[in-house]
Amino acid sequence: MKTLSILFTFFIFIAQIQADTSTMAFTDFTNYDANTKKATGTLWDTQVEVSSESGAVYRFVDNATTFDLSVFSPKLKTSDFVEILAHGNKTVSRKCKITFSKPVLNPILHFAEVASFVTFDSNVTIVKKSGTLQVDKNKVVGTFNNLYNGVSGRFYHVDGRKLADSYGTVQLLGEFRTINFSVQKNFGGSHSDHIRLQIGREVLDEKQAADLFGEKKTLAFANFASHDQTAKKVAGTIANTKITISGDVVSKFEKDTDVFDLALFSPRIKKAHSITIEAHGNRTVSRRCQITFDKVVVNPIFHFAGLASNLTFDEKITIVKIGGTLQVNQNKVFGTHTNTLNGVSGRFYYVDGRKLADSYGTVQLLGAFTSLNFNVQKNFGGSHADLIHMQIGREVLTVRGAMDLLGASIYSPKEQHVNIDGRIVHIRATNEFSKSTAALLLENDYRKWYLASQSGNFVLGNYDLDYDLFSIDKNGNVGIGTTPSTKLHVNGTSKFTGKLEVNELVEIKSTSTSAVLNLMNGKDNKWQIGAGETGYYIYDINKKHFALFAHNNGSVGIGTTTPSAKLHVNGTSKFTGKLEVNELVEIKSTSTSAVLNLMNGKGNKWQIGAGETGYYIYDINNKNYALFANNNGHIGIGTTNVGENEKLQVEGNALVNGRLATKWVNFDGLSKWGIQPQENKALYFYNRNGPDSTVPFAITNSGDVGIGTTTPSAKLHVNGSAKFVTYAPKNIGVQIGQENGNAPFIGNLGGDYGLNIVTKGQKRIHVATDGFVHVYSNLNVNGILNVTNGLEVKGKSGFHSTIQTNNNDILLYTDAAHGVGVYHPAKPFNGFSSSGPVVYGYKGGALGTTVSGQKVALQWNDNNQVGINCKPFGHYELAVNGEIIATKGLEVKGKSDFHNTVQMNNNDILLYTDAAHGVGVYHPAKPFNGFASSGPVVYGYKGGALGTTVSGQKVALQWNDNNQVGINCKPHQHYELAVNGEVIATEIVVESGWADFVFDDDYKLMSLEEVEQKIKKNRHLPDIPSEKDIKANGVPVGQMQAKLLQKIEELTLYTINQEKKIKFQNQKMELQDQKIKLLEKLVKEISTK
Repeated sequence: MKTLSILFTFFIFIAQIQADTSTMAFTDFTNYDANTKKATGTLWDTQVEVSSESGAVYRFVDNATTFDLSVFSPKLKTSDFVEILAHGNKTVSRKCKITFSKPVLNPILHFAEVASFVTFDSNVTIVKKSGTLQVDKNKVVGTFNNLYNGVSGRFYHVDGRKLADSYGTVQLLGEFRTINFSVQKNFGGSHSDHIRLQIGREVLDEKQAADLFGEKKTLAFANFASHDQTAKKVAGTIANTKITISGDVVSKFEKDTDVFDLALFSPRIKKAHSITIEAHGNRTVSRRCQITFDKVVVNPIFHFAGLASNLTFDEKITIVKIGGTLQVNQNKVFGTHTNTLNGVSGRFYYVDGRKLADSYGTVQLLGAFTSLNFNVQKNFGGSHADLIHMQIGREVLTVRGAMDLLGASIYSPKEQHVNIDGRIVHIRATNEFSKSTAALLLENDYRKWYLASQSGNFVLGNYDLDYDLFSIDKNGNVGIGTTPSTKLHVNGTSKFTGKLEVNELVEIKSTSTSAVLNLMNGKDNKWQIGAGETGYYIYDINKKHFALFAHNNGSVGIGTTTPSAKLHVNGTSKFTGKLEVNELVEIKSTSTSAVLNLMNGKGNKWQIGAGETGYYIYDINNKNYALFANNNGHIGIGTTNVGENEKLQVEGNALVNGRLATKWVNFDGLSKWGIQPQENKALYFYNRNGPDSTVPFAITNSGDVGIGTTTPSAKLHVNGSAKFVTYAPKNIGVQIGQENGNAPFIGNLGGDYGLNIVTKGQKRIHVATDGFVHVYSNLNVNGILNVTNGLEVKGKSGFHSTIQTNNNDILLYTDAAHGVGVYHPAKPFNGFSSSGPVVYGYKGGALGTTVSGQKVALQWNDNNQVGINCKPFGHYELAVNGEIIATKGLEVKGKSDFHNTVQMNNNDILLYTDAAHGVGVYHPAKPFNGFASSGPVVYGYKGGALGTTVSGQKVALQWNDNNQVGINCKPHQHYELAVNGEVIATEIVVESGWADFVFDDDYKLMSLEEVEQKIKKNRHLPDIPSEKDIKANGVPVGQMQAKLLQKIEELTLYTINQEKKIKFQNQKMELQDQKIKLLEKLVKEISTK
């Protein structure tokens, strides 16, 4: 009977109420019937049906959104909705109905779009949580800034039943099975309108459900049993929650005899039963206090029998006023006109704030709390004390009388129990189909069990099986796994943990194809002896492997159940004696490798093995591979890493006493080569296919190398032709002398494929592939030099004999257009006689030097225009790039361009066209316009400009007589500098104010909801100018930098606040995980009892 009571207690515990640990709160509509115009879904195990008398109801698209209980802000897509259509001309009304399969407390309705009016059939208390919905054509009441738009997470309450226009989220307070409402639209013409609607409810997590439903009494206020006058603390409990109150002065709570009526929200409290917080002194006095809960408390209730001037919570808290004359932020709480002063029991009146002032009453703080910090402030006219009589409570659920548990569920935390004490649980069933069955169902996520009285028999079973696990019939026979035919009838495996004595042979007979006997000793070593279809076996249960298996064909397997020989061993075998075999010993492994270990009497161990890549011989003592042969036939001695092209690879020294012969098969046939040391200590490389084993390469004992000879007489002796080939940029050739960088070198340099002679690291002579000879040093010719194909001289040349011309001119040239000539006196050059050298070119020429690179000092063109240190310029006869020193004056009669310094003897340089315009360089002792200048000054009568005339006259910079400058534009009348175009600078310093005021304590940070509304309205961030303003007035860089910093600092504050919320949510999730684990443990404990 005790076991039955526990099981039934668990059944009631599970069946009454079950808390959903997720925050999913909106209906998942998975079914739609177009004929009946109904959409159905589920809401926290509650069936929901939405129907319309006229119009249409369309299927909810998907359910991918969640509802955050902490902020009451559903994340809803506009495409996820139940759509109710209303259409026609003039005023059209459509009646709709929402039906729940069982009572739903405080349902939540989210409207993505509302027609002109939605009116509920009966008076309902509507809680507005967000959006722009109107109630009875009046904006929802709140603080001044929130009259139009509700803020997510804040409560705005109005008592009414009609909604109008726009969108938002509301909550209907009370218990509902049906919700009837009308949709009304005033049409100017015939068209359609609709509502996008979601239906939801608050979902308690495991922690919240445990706190709310874990208490069986109606006691709701804290029982303070502990008081520490020295530490100024009082401690107590409420609904299994520990509370500690500390402050500047805390007096002991006297006693606790009062209860809290959940239905009326009206605690019966005596003023004497209170916590007294004293504040005394002259003028304004403030006292800080703190209330701490040892676990999360949802929506705590505070009753004040007397309040000081002000009580302010540290953080913004949503306050629900339940009764009394308490003021919030020094304004009376809002309600109907007649209820401005006193709240009506059972009705909600909401105000967003955190400061309470004067008088008495009851309030509720909405949210989940672990601690509350507040400040008590009193403005005294003289020195005396003031008091607060305060009680702390919470909502506690109590069930009295009968309950209809059809379709209901119950939840209890793991550490709590649903107890039924001193009573008999009676489950009675009526006859049905000539049978009478009364059952108790026990179910979790893994199994579904039942206890039943069926046709006079007691049975226990599992719904997953088609037979009763345990049964007792009318005669007292007990059956395990079967209907009993004897006093004890067991169908299946039996286990005996004690001593089993038998006087005769024990026969184990099985109706199946196998029979087993399990054995266990005192050390929990378990073995199984069994017989199956193919043979018998011995099985190690602890280690989970077969020790021995004997097949019906006589084959024995050790470590295997599929012996392929008379004796088949799967695993390591050890033979301590002599092992004799008459035939081949085969070692076969089921894995990728097979090994054979050998050890002699001195402990020398070797291993012969075969793996995936080949076989090997391994020295176990010295831990190295003596030989390895891979699957491709390549052998490694001393290594297992054999190259792909090596048939034999030796890691270490190798000694060959005879010839070492190699062979290579090529396309021409079989080619064989050999390496052989000689008696005279020489080493020959020979061709085994050649006549008499030809030796093309030999090395003597002294290190001389012979190619084509076996008796080299030098370090390198080549008997035959030698060819040196390389590729750029490498050099190839012959070096004569020591390797010190100064030895002569003959050969190719840098891949030019010519012949070079180099001495002391310098190229002296180069013979190109086209036949030209280039001399890079002095060339001394002692005889006659006849040049028929051109001579290029790049260095100093000395001719010690005559260059004979036969009375002709001497011409040095490369083609008909370029050259240097010395002409015969009788032959004038270009119309004038010259007895010296003449330099000419086809269309001009140049004079210069090659010191530190080729540089031209003077050049001319075919128009007789000359350039000094530059090319001839434009239409000028002479162009000079550099300084011109005029010590006795410089007279310029034509147009002149000076590309460098014009130097004078300590006099001013003035270039001008009249008295008002010009360019001047002034002497340092002669100031210009009131200040000294040693550089050029450009001036004009009322300003001036700098520019260019390329592709037309263009001004780069200009100024006016107000010292205002414009770059690529005219000066701006309000600015000292105006720039038309981009500006690049390594640093810009702006001296203006900064945005550190954001971190001041009194800085009012705009809520994210207000920011969102301003963005939607203005399409840009608050305090940031619009694109239109920027285009019209520009951007003040310093001011804008400060504004952007202000936004970054505000974003930092938002991030810190979000981090606190995330931390709090993580703590809640950790508590939920702990509760889940405790619940699983409790279920397991109950199911095993």
